[in-house]
Amino acid sequence: MRVPPGQLRRYQRDLDQLVPADRERACRADLGPRYLLVYSHDAGLAGVTADAFGCEDVRLTDDPAETAPGERGAPGSVPGILQSPSGLLDALEATANASGA
Repeated sequence: MRVPPGQLRRYQRDLDQLVPADRERACRADLGPRYLLVYSHDAGLAGVTADAFGCEDVRLTDDPAETAPGERGAPGSVPGILQSPSGLLDALEATANASGA
């Protein structure tokens, strides 16, 4: 699915708010949908996975086809788990529902 052009600024704002997740948090649910947002930039593609369950973890990948989200790939990539900003999952779900995915 493609993100509608009118939604791009929303995703940019949400992704700018990603921060490392608290290591002491407790998560209850371990199953549910996961969203993958892939975008292009000067160096190629980047991916953002967002879990719509549990702690709503977000992980990044510098190569969605090769590098597992959350693992270090190219220099400068962000390993580990990030905390989803408020509203990111709602936007991803709305985009997926609008496209029929």
